Amino acid sequence: MVLIDNIESGHGIGTSKKEAEQDAARSVAADMDDEICARLLDKIDKLEAKRCKKR
Repeated sequence: MVLIDNIESGHGIGTSKKEAEQDAARSVAADMDDEICARLLDKIDKLEAKRCKKR
């Protein structure tokens, strides 16, 4: 399962945990348009910046 902003956004299956995670990521990526992807990357950048400031 993939959560984005605490909302379930994708599922994956596989013979291992790694395969299931990759399958879930692919299912989310297939549904994302460029605008949604850009907003998500902006949020990630902001979280990283906050994390770096705490160090």
